[in-house]
Amino acid sequence: MEKILISIIMPLYNIEKYLSRSLNSLITQTYKNIEIVCVNDGSTDNTLQILKDFAQKDSRIKIVNQKNQGIAAARNAGLKMATGKYIMNCDGDDWYEPTMCEEMLHAIENNKADVVICQCFFDYEKEDNKEIIAKKRLITEDYYNPQELPQKPHHVNVLFWNKIWKKEILDKYQILFPEGHEHDDDAFWLQYSFVANKIFYLKKKLYHYFIRSNSIMDNYFNKQPKNRNDRLAISEYVFNFLIKNNLLEKYEDAMIDIYNVQLNGCYKFFSPEENEQNCLQINEKIKKYFKSQNKSFHYKDNQIVQVIDTKKGNTNLSLDEVFSIISAKNSTIIFDDNFTLYLAILRELTNYHNTLRHYYLYRILSCFTFGKTAQHYKEKQKKLKKRIRQIKNFLKKE
Repeated sequence: MEKILISIIMPLYNIEKYLSRSLNSLITQTYKNIEIVCVNDGSTDNTLQILKDFAQKDSRIKIVNQKNQGIAAARNAGLKMATGKYIMNCDGDDWYEPTMCEEMLHAIENNKADVVICQCFFDYEKEDNKEIIAKKRLITEDYYNPQELPQKPHHVNVLFWNKIWKKEILDKYQILFPEGHEHDDDAFWLQYSFVANKIFYLKKKLYHYFIRSNSIMDNYFNKQPKNRNDRLAISEYVFNFLIKNNLLEKYEDAMIDIYNVQLNGCYKFFSPEENEQNCLQINEKIKKYFKSQNKSFHYKDNQIVQVIDTKKGNTNLSLDEVFSIISAKNSTIIFDDNFTLYLAILRELTNYHNTLRHYYLYRILSCFTFGKTAQHYKEKQKKLKKRIRQIKNFLKKE
């Protein structure tokens, strides 16, 4: 196993203050057969000189020096230069536990996995900094360090740095980070998750995630993204990946779920009318593809299909009426092009907080989109109504 080479990608930009700590954690790993591919992405501080100093002392450090192009381009440059069987990542202000490479390699080899995910420590620059305290509230152990991984691979956290990846899979499917996007991690993981046969979860904290007030992760915590269409563009990127590799039919439900999640992540940056239009466009895109393949994605298991119509007299359904229709025995719900069901639920929630309305748009998408059965809905109905009551009571206190 000592002969297996691990390539560690380091995308770096103006990180002189923390870089030595990070590099020291890598060159002192208990597993020695590593190469450290450091991509200096146009730093204007002393980052490049620090890299050169370390490289003179340790030949395992490889330096790529490029004009500033962003973290996705830096990671892609590192991936293209990497020669190892496996790929890992370390951001310039983070660091590894001494045995991280050894334990991650052991896990992926012994479990015959295509990717291994570990847990992480949270390390804060200034514990009493107001901005740091605000970020602490947004960091959830369930996301970074869950007790168990979600059953659906596309629900797993999308972080690049808490995983060890197979280079041959990345090369075979030409998986890279889409450049110029804030959610490039999402696209990278989602592509890989669709072609990975086995994901192994190592329930041990091996990576130190350093949180500071002006880190590269700031955009994640910002309320306003640089590009409000970014999540939709990432969904499109993954959609095209599935088509390119003839995987869309196999992962139809997962792709729709991804659209739902991404819509939910960006709805607050759009007006209700724009959100409805986004849903319509996504629906049309998927229908158009399946039609071009002479396949139908609406009709499943030869069940009775009941279409909610938008003709006059049927567009003002109350929430109770919608529940009644969905609960019809053996019926499968599909939607017309105007998404009447969604609009009916939004109409019912008009008097409540905008977040609540769109929260349920997302939940309803998750429950009913494209051919979910009445039984599927009945199993969720009780929890859904309980959640509605909880949020209504919460809003009354505001």
